[in-house]
Amino acid sequence: MTFGRTIVGAAGTAAVLYGAWVRPRLVRWGATEEEVAGPYPGADLVPDGDRGGAMAVTIDAPPDQVWPWLVQLGGDRGGWYSWDHL
Repeated sequence: MTFGRTIVGAAGTAAVLYGAWVRPRLVRWGATEEEVAGPYPGADLVPDGDRGGAMAVTIDAPPDQVWPWLVQLGGDRGGWYSWDHL
């Protein structure tokens, strides 16, 4: 029984650490305080939504230089985009 309790205790500790430290950082990856606090696009479509996340990146370039790169993204275009390994 001691081994079982150790496993349960370790799993519980891992869950608490994930919920308190890892997940909050994942749902606001790269976002500023303003981006996190501000309304999300489409928030009016789900007014009672209780979950949210803001992943962001700051690009030091004007929109007309960034847009041509963005339209290349996607499965039927230049390729998928992911911040993780595919």
